[in-house]
Amino acid sequence: MKKKYTLNIANSDINIVTEESKETIDAIVGIVDRKIREIYLHSKGECSRTNAAILVCLDYCAEKLEMQKTLKNLNAEIERLTMLNEVAEKEKAALEREIEALKAMNVSAPKVNTKKTNEDQIRLDEIPEIEAPSTVESVEATEPEAVAEETLTPPEEEPTAEKPTVKLKKKKVRAMFDAISFDDI
Repeated sequence: MKKKYTLNIANSDINIVTEESKETIDAIVGIVDRKIREIYLHSKGECSRTNAAILVCLDYCAEKLEMQKTLKNLNAEIERLTMLNEVAEKEKAALEREIEALKAMNVSAPKVNTKKTNEDQIRLDEIPEIEAPSTVESVEATEPEAVAEETLTPPEEEPTAEKPTVKLKKKKVRAMFDAISFDDI
């Protein structure tokens, strides 16, 4: 509902009709009146009250244009962020569907022993079967009954009268490991 107000701005009375409340009108009048008085007092009488009012109007119009420009930039940013949000929501929904599908696959997949995850470990089902002799005697029987002990001299030195020969005993073990020998002095 429109109301009529009589305003006193810079010692001039003005009548207006508006839907705004009295508190809002008083706040606006206070700001405009203060600005006009500041311009008028700082000009030291060189600027009339009418010219001061016009300068205040120009100042507020400039502020309004700057605020409109800022508002336009903010609205463009809001629109850009809204579009990014929509894209993110779609991506989130797709990822949630993928997670659910993976969970369903995980439930239906057979359980795997996850304790042995090291790539260097050998799986028992991957070891080829080797025919091993049934007893140790059969392994020993396949070995030649060769020398259990032999006398060795170092190849680079010939025995001389001044240097006695050192006799080394060489024992060969040929049970599971072929051609591994241990030297005893």
